[in-house]
Amino acid sequence: MDANFQIVYSISNIIMFLVVIPALWVSGRIILRNPILEQRSISLFLWLALGCFFLIPMIDVLAELRSLISVIVSPEENMGAIPIFLGTTSWFLYSILSLALTIVVYAVAIYYGRLLLAKHGLPVIEQLSLNDMEQGFVVFGVAGLFNAMVHGIVTNFLWIGNTGATRTVVLGTWGAMLGWILAFLILALTIIYMNGKLENERL
Repeated sequence: MDANFQIVYSISNIIMFLVVIPALWVSGRIILRNPILEQRSISLFLWLALGCFFLIPMIDVLAELRSLISVIVSPEENMGAIPIFLGTTSWFLYSILSLALTIVVYAVAIYYGRLLLAKHGLPVIEQLSLNDMEQGFVVFGVAGLFNAMVHGIVTNFLWIGNTGATRTVVLGTWGAMLGWILAFLILALTIIYMNGKLENERL
């Protein structure tokens, strides 16, 4: 393994460990200010669960930055072809596309999250008396869940048949592009289906 990549990987792991502190600090502020239940064990569980919720976007950001930096500092390690659904692509291109997808997903989720809080509000947010910083953590946490769903659909589809000894038919770069297009099509169909279910509930 390249020495530069080892350094990046080690530093990122330390930072990923340290970001647990602000996540638990913010969740602790909310739980301690709003004693939802008298039972201490349940409050502790909510503290940890909320901290994990706030931790999701931090890990996402650090993971994408680590991937991007490793591509930059160790380009020779990331230019080889890797097989994905229907084709092959370089790890460099895969990392860039994955980063772009994450940025778009977070931008959309944060936009609608802030819009929801600004124009409509949520009773639970008002009841918890969250300040702007805490509301920001909630919005980022929701964006992290949205990103997990999107990447879960797209990434898992792209790696179909490419784990272990089995591999799908490899069609080169064009096959990889087709794989990405099909992954986004499945994502779009999922969102359209969910939107249709919401419309039916309103009728």
